[in-house]
Amino acid sequence: MHRTTLLHEDFWKLRAEATWGNAAAGDDLGALRDENAQLRRALAGRAVIDQARGMMMVLTP
Repeated sequence: MHRTTLLHEDFWKLRAEATWGNAAAGDDLGALRDENAQLRRALAGRAVIDQARGMMMVLTP
C-alpha cells in the first residue's frame, strides 16, 4: 500500500511558530503527531480485518 502525504507550504513555518518560546505547544505538537501516526497504523490494519470479515461472510452460509 502506498501512502501519499500532502504537506502544506506553511507546515514548517507553523511548526516553528508553535515550538519557539513555548515548550508546552511543542509538547502538544509532538503528542498530536504520535497520536496521528498511531491512528494511521490502526486504519491500515483495519483494511485487513475487513477483508477477513468479507471472506468469512462468503464462506459461512
